[in-house]
Amino acid sequence: MLRIGIVSLICSLVFGVFGFGVDAPSTWTWQKSSFVAFFLLAVFSFVDSELQRPSLLWEVVDELHRKRRSRARQIVRMRQTQ
Repeated sequence: MLRIGIVSLICSLVFGVFGFGVDAPSTWTWQKSSFVAFFLLAVFSFVDSELQRPSLLWEVVDELHRKRRSRARQIVRMRQTQ
């Protein structure tokens, strides 16, 4: 799904430039509709990809929390022994 999202994002950017650019007509055209459709497809694809396979970021955040807790316990033990 991530590949579909990237391709959709690129397509939406291309249609966005032509649909909302300087020389674009002021009325609603097929380029603007295509931009919205491809952009929504890209967003849904990225969300679906994130839900299916959570990123490594959350593993890194959990590891940092574990290190912080263990370090806090060590400091508490050191203060209690002094």
